[in-house]
Amino acid sequence: MRNHSELMTSVLETAGAQSVVEVGAFAGDLTRLLAAWAAPRGAIISAVDPSPQPALAQLGDEDNGVELVRETSLEALAHIELPDAIILDGDHNYYTVSEELRLIGERSETLPLVIFHD
Repeated sequence: MRNHSELMTSVLETAGAQSVVEVGAFAGDLTRLLAAWAAPRGAIISAVDPSPQPALAQLGDEDNGVELVRETSLEALAHIELPDAIILDGDHNYYTVSEELRLIGERSETLPLVIFHD
């Protein structure tokens, strides 16, 4: 059986994603896995976190395929270019998640793949 990271990258691969936004990147554990998946494909990863931990900040500085967005999800999703896929793993309360989905829906002509992390 695949672990959840392998399953997630398999879904991204199947969807043909070339741009992925990870909301709630925190320390960059998943971001690092996404960056490794993205590099040979030329895909771009955007990590959204208003207070990134040092490991994520370092990854954003060192990996050209990772863009660090130092904003809340609601701030970022209001203006960033919407990607092919969005992984929602930020604030897990009803208001925030419903507003994230509203922003994505209002701004999208074609809805991106949305993955709920946990």
